[in-house]
Amino acid sequence: RKKGLRKPTTVTSQDTTQRLRIYALLLFFFVSLIGAHVLVDRLGLNPLPLGSPFFPRQGYAYFLTVWTFLGAIASLALALALARFSRTPTAQRLRQGRRLSETTDATWIVVFSIAGFAIPALIRTFVLQFAALTDDEAIYRFTADLIASGSIAAPRPPEHLFWDRAFMVIDDHMYGQYFLGWPAVLAAFKWLGLEELAGCLCAALTVPPLYLSSRRLGGSLAARVTAVLFVFSPMLMIGSATLMSHAACLCANA
Repeated sequence: RKKGLRKPTTVTSQDTTQRLRIYALLLFFFVSLIGAHVLVDRLGLNPLPLGSPFFPRQGYAYFLTVWTFLGAIASLALALALARFSRTPTAQRLRQGRRLSETTDATWIVVFSIAGFAIPALIRTFVLQFAALTDDEAIYRFTADLIASGSIAAPRPPEHLFWDRAFMVIDDHMYGQYFLGWPAVLAAFKWLGLEELAGCLCAALTVPPLYLSSRRLGGSLAARVTAVLFVFSPMLMIGSATLMSHAACLCANA
């Protein structure tokens, strides 16, 4: 009887300790983020002063240093908190209640693929409003239009020296300065009437090989975590919302 009474007490004590550790890690996470924000504000770096694109200003270097150090600590604290929470009885009950373990990999791939398309599509539509972020997008679109029309060069414009920074003017022809691989793919999307969503579609097509590769390396849980990190990565989703080649290159590599 005594052993039977002690066992629940021990389990409860362990659960309480685990819960306190999770709360402490979450508190450390928020303190790190708030500390970075306050420190950046104290240094006068909020808003961030802009400088040369080639040589960062001193303020920008301080800004990166603060957020890299404290941001990394905050990320580690959040990761540890989530890892500990995943082993708690509450998390187990949530998994059993939602039956996530019974969901097939095919369902996960479809869900994440839809998210991989929808998130950059929403960014492109409502945030970027189909505008180009860099000159590179104009070059890719220019070359893709040429390829779609059956050529790789356009007649040299009258003021060709103005264009000679981002384009190449050779004799009487003007070319885009980048390789033809991504423009050729972009031209194919243009023929299908999907040019504006090319990056979004490439992001969606990245999910299946990324998921299956991760599942082969680390199992189904690792595959799901990888897919979640992919669709919620700001830089990957913003890059996929543009006409840059990054989304297509990542898709090809995956």
